[in-house]
Amino acid sequence: MTHGLTCRIVIDENSKQLFSRMDVDNSNTPCSIDSSNPNDSSFDLSKSFGDGSEKVALSLNPPPEKGHTTRVIRLQHQGFSQDNQLNALGELKDGNINDGVLELKIQHEDLDQQRCIRILSPIGMIRDGRAEKGRSDCDYDKSF
Repeated sequence: MTHGLTCRIVIDENSKQLFSRMDVDNSNTPCSIDSSNPNDSSFDLSKSFGDGSEKVALSLNPPPEKGHTTRVIRLQHQGFSQDNQLNALGELKDGNINDGVLELKIQHEDLDQQRCIRILSPIGMIRDGRAEKGRSDCDYDKSF
């Protein structure tokens, strides 16, 4: 959201990666004032976790459409957001999906709790929550 531009946060469920780019003509410029290196604006859950990362799972609700593994959140500098998917060419598909609600869950198979993050579009609200192992519903009354 630097420079008054919109940032694109791409979430890849299979690779367990999130990365940001300025949302201008498929730019590789990260959404960071401090760096022009595209790798500086990525978060690799597997790499960050280290040994045992195969026990960590990232899931999206609703899941991407069949044949896709990524979801995109577009965050505008005014605070608004859009929840999109990419088409087969890596281009944004039109419109918000699932009424603008996206939920990310991070789970480790040896732990009893999983972390939940809900993003509500178009208002750009981000909520932090948790779910007990074996439950699908996240509780947003208590943060993780």
